[in-house]
Amino acid sequence: MRYDDWQCEVLEDIALEVNSYNPLVRENVRYSEFVSKSQGRGRKRRREREIRLVTWRGKTWSIGNRLTQGLEFLMQDIFPEEMAMNSELDWLAAFLEALRNLPKNRK
Repeated sequence: MRYDDWQCEVLEDIALEVNSYNPLVRENVRYSEFVSKSQGRGRKRRREREIRLVTWRGKTWSIGNRLTQGLEFLMQDIFPEEMAMNSELDWLAAFLEALRNLPKNRK
């Protein structure tokens, strides 16, 4: 085993250990975002729109620019407001940032 291979393996193990303490990883929260080019139901969409989805316990929520009641209940369970206290961002923006920083390939 080469030194570089060993070093990469150790860094991956450290990243896995750090991520195991993340409540979003422990709760198996999934996040995806994409740009929709769909026209919808018979409507003409003149511009693309960004779609952000979070999945937890088999249910998927859409994340918009405002904090809805359903999304607030979800965030209270998996991302309490105390977790955003260290950030200069508001609660929803801190939640989105945490979701974007989730590891991509989890086991």
